[in-house]
Amino acid sequence: MLKTKLLMLSLMCISPLLYAQETPTKDSLPVLDSSTTQTGETISDSTLYTKSAASLLKSGPAFDQYAAGKISQLTSQAIEGWLKQYGNARITLNAQSDNSTALAGSSADLLFGLHNQDSRLDYIQFDTHYQDTEDMIFNVGLGQRYFMTNKTMLGYNVFYDRNINSGVSRSGVGFELWRDYFKFSGNGYFALSDWQNSEQLEDYDEKAADGYDMQIEAYLPTYAQLGGHLKYEQYFGDNVALFDTNHLQTDPSAITVGMSYTPIPLITFALDYKKGNDSLDDTSISAAINYAIGVPWSQQISSDYVQTRRSLVGSRFDFVSRNNDIVMQYRKQDVIKLILPTQLNGQATQQLPLVATVEAKNGLDHIQWDSSSSLLQAGGTVIPGSDATHFTVSLPATAGQYVLNGTAYDNHHNASNSAQTRFIVAGGGGNAQITFQPLTTAWTDTAENIAVEVKDASGQPAPGTSVTFSTTSCTGNDCTLSDTTVTAIDTQGKAIAKTTLLKPAAGTTVVRACVTGTSACSDQPIKFYQPPFMTGELKLLGKLSPDTSLPTTWISNMQFSTAFATRGGDGNYSWKSSDESAATVDESGLVTIKNKLADFSISVTSLGRTSVAAKSLNVTKATAMLHIDTNEANYADTDQACTAAGRKIPALQDFTDITTLWGDMSKYPTYSALRDYVWAYGTETDVAPGYRMSDGVSYPNLSKETNGYQGCLEK
Repeated sequence: MLKTKLLMLSLMCISPLLYAQETPTKDSLPVLDSSTTQTGETISDSTLYTKSAASLLKSGPAFDQYAAGKISQLTSQAIEGWLKQYGNARITLNAQSDNSTALAGSSADLLFGLHNQDSRLDYIQFDTHYQDTEDMIFNVGLGQRYFMTNKTMLGYNVFYDRNINSGVSRSGVGFELWRDYFKFSGNGYFALSDWQNSEQLEDYDEKAADGYDMQIEAYLPTYAQLGGHLKYEQYFGDNVALFDTNHLQTDPSAITVGMSYTPIPLITFALDYKKGNDSLDDTSISAAINYAIGVPWSQQISSDYVQTRRSLVGSRFDFVSRNNDIVMQYRKQDVIKLILPTQLNGQATQQLPLVATVEAKNGLDHIQWDSSSSLLQAGGTVIPGSDATHFTVSLPATAGQYVLNGTAYDNHHNASNSAQTRFIVAGGGGNAQITFQPLTTAWTDTAENIAVEVKDASGQPAPGTSVTFSTTSCTGNDCTLSDTTVTAIDTQGKAIAKTTLLKPAAGTTVVRACVTGTSACSDQPIKFYQPPFMTGELKLLGKLSPDTSLPTTWISNMQFSTAFATRGGDGNYSWKSSDESAATVDESGLVTIKNKLADFSISVTSLGRTSVAAKSLNVTKATAMLHIDTNEANYADTDQACTAAGRKIPALQDFTDITTLWGDMSKYPTYSALRDYVWAYGTETDVAPGYRMSDGVSYPNLSKETNGYQGCLEK
């Protein structure tokens, strides 16, 4: 009993020193004695504590009851006080993960305060962890947490992450919102280091992937040992290893659900299940040792203190919830390139040497020739030479043009680009050579002229040769040849065979011309385009949705777009107005209405062809037009100018009705810049109303002697 009383007395005596910011008042202690002197002077807090303690020591059982309550109160205050002063340390052992090696993801973390107040904490956090069998990741971050009076914490942080082994680095920015038993965290991740050679994937470059995540953590107030969390994350780019390097994805995302169990503040067990795109998933189990710096060991191994750690005060030094692993993005290196001669000439059945040039990082294994190449289909062969780049080509027995396609493979089975050599084969026995003549742009609404030049084996014109035309990629109504068998005729010293091809749908087809009855053929791809046209839609700058016509009343210098409603051609367009005094159009298809109330049309041109009138944008003049002159004048001069032009000053309601038709006036450059008022019609002698075009604000009593913008209504 004596020891208990001495302990209580000691606590009461040092409490004013430990908790100066929460010094007990007279009212917080039992009423044992007066707190003032006989002269009315206030006794100091420490004197009051000492006097109260002396009285309690004499009270027997009353002291025991008070001592127990006071010890509990001071212990709770001590816990919160320690947690507020120092920091936090954690060691996490990742016991199992479906997509990683044993103990990968295990980490050691340290967070301590740089500046600590009741309402604000400045902190620094360190993390180092073992990502896989080779890579060690280091993270360091700075942050601030603001503790509001409504038991809410708002915080932000910035981090630097680096792979110690590879040198890959990134930055991170995070946001936190916490309350008792609840945490929300959001983080963005941004690559700092550029592409570099990957040690994880052979023949790949790597860098950190950009992305973000959001996470919610919550705990049961009635059983704070049990918690759950939900996380969504997404990263951007091709070949991103969100799960592992065996499953590279494009713009992958994943959802993680998990639960945690904290029997004592020192230890936390967690189970997480992660579900991503392409049916990928991952399950991990971890155990973390959480050491709160400065908190007595007995409190860190007691389940009674878990509840406090889940409060906003107790979680003050909790670690930032973020992905400390660096999610990687990869791209394939150009490790092998094949170059073949552009063209080789020879006689039928002749053997020609073919030398390939190969640039290979990992060495050349072999070159594979495409069996569908026309050279091989016509009976030609490729014979290996002294090494993997030297060959002998045996030409077909029939004259004509042939191609040989090949792909090179290195010692790691990487494939190169596909390369091609064209063979011009001249044959004996009168076999002819066929060459397509240059083509014009082919349109879907007209038949395209096709002509080939025919030469004999000696390269001389061969008039009288029968040529058969066919299409290899479309038949029936999709493609129509005017003539399929044509005799070449002498045309200005050349033997020319002609036909036409009609293809109503846009796209590419291949025309084949052969010497009739032989395999001496030549192929020519032809791309057909739909004639350029406009759908008739237009989009006012002040409206979100397109319209099929302009408002019934125009306003000078208003603009609308036509590019989105332009079709056909090759996608490269230019536009033209039929009357530039009524409307002009720029290179982007943006039309500006001028000061003339008249019909006009906008035509479009692509590949040298202009849309016909019926397929252009045809605009009929409006019933009225509001002319705005940005040169300022007083009311009398404005009225005189309108009258001289056969117009009148609009009423204030006219402005409202007309501008409403055009939508948000601040979206039109001419009027978004106008800050003064436009004169509106007024009947008073000295004042008249004004209307501001940019935002629709009206002013009822402007002095007619002041200057304003001039507006005249034409009907």
